[in-house]
Amino acid sequence: MAPRKPVRTINEPKKETKTIPLEVEAPKKPASRKTTPKHEEPGFMTRTIQFLRSEILHLVLGLIVLMITAVLAAGMFSYFFTGAEDQSHMEMTFSEVHQARGEIQNLTSFVGALSAHYLIHRGFGLGAFAIVFFALVLGLRLIKQQVFALWKAFLHSFFWMVWLSLVMGMADTYLHPGTFFLLGGAHGVAVSSLIVSY
Repeated sequence: MAPRKPVRTINEPKKETKTIPLEVEAPKKPASRKTTPKHEEPGFMTRTIQFLRSEILHLVLGLIVLMITAVLAAGMFSYFFTGAEDQSHMEMTFSEVHQARGEIQNLTSFVGALSAHYLIHRGFGLGAFAIVFFALVLGLRLIKQQVFALWKAFLHSFFWMVWLSLVMGMADTYLHPGTFFLLGGAHGVAVSSLIVSY
């Protein structure tokens, strides 16, 4: 068989086609009333959280805590010197003590005398000063002055308050120091007598 002859292809010049843009209008959507989104006011919880995080509130609370701490510390220190004279007034009701406030010798009047009596004699004894320490750290922390970490101050205050109360309660139970107040407070005496009874 004879070989085939190659087929010749003729390249014809391409005709240029022009595209004419058609202006076709899309169907118009009915005009909808556009409402601009109103500035949404934060909810009650959001506003409350923002208020609690505000620096002004922290500053005011910090100053209040520091003033209360100063009055409490002054009343507790004054209790050691004037508590014996004020002891008869401490068994009265609050209104009676308020009426007899002129007779109270405590430096901070009847408020400091009552708080010192309840914190020292009826509370934790000398360990009650740990409450003053923690309140001082808390007040300083609220006004952005960090002296100690708050959780460390709480743990140390709690430990020393309970430990001093217990040790001084043992001293009250066995040594009978003869002071007008309980060195370990009512808490220390109660816990130490509970421990000894076992």
